Amino acid sequence: MKFAEASPQPILSEKTLEEIKIKCCFVTSFERAREIYSQVEKLSQNGADFYDKVAQIEFKFAPNCDYPLDSRTILHIPGWVRELACEAVFVNRLDSHLTLPRLIVDSLSKAPIDLKRDFAANIVLIGGGFMLTGFKSRLADEIKSLVSQDGGKLLPFAKVAYHKPPSHDNYTAWLGAAIFGSLDILDLYSVHLNKFKETQKLPDWFQITPSHKSDMLSI
Repeated sequence: MKFAEASPQPILSEKTLEEIKIKCCFVTSFERAREIYSQVEKLSQNGADFYDKVAQIEFKFAPNCDYPLDSRTILHIPGWVRELACEAVFVNRLDSHLTLPRLIVDSLSKAPIDLKRDFAANIVLIGGGFMLTGFKSRLADEIKSLVSQDGGKLLPFAKVAYHKPPSHDNYTAWLGAAIFGSLDILDLYSVHLNKFKETQKLPDWFQITPSHKSDMLSI
């Protein structure tokens, strides 16, 4: 039985949706995405939804996929859904500045001038989302495109380069936190809990003055 024909329709849990994303979806390439958007923009239906337009273009998307929810129900996932499921991360039709590539470039551009070059050349991509097929290469291409578009004004003389995490992307952040937490310097760069409750914000860690151990974070 197909999912659309089931009555009542099964409830998709977060765990199931996560598994569908991992097993069935991927991030399309920079070139394919540009071709898709180019064809969509040529359609004259101004009021039509983006995905309604996608269904009308002549483009060879990835093959369709059937995901079994249980012994009786199958969820049919069209190829265009598999390929465009993550596009919201790269393209925001309401605000072009609210995309992951743009946020990264903007953050690098606002870094102190003496650190800008080092930051741009030492990017680490971590988190489970980056384990999706094609995510890292698409992000790198998007950032490269943004940097080249502005003529080097945002990142002058900066080479954007990426490190390969020493562990799986989905728990590298925990590994980094564990390493930092074991350093003696942590005591000197901590904020007292009462001080944080008072201000409800953290200081600029680039400019913070090392504190005494008696003033360190207490929980």
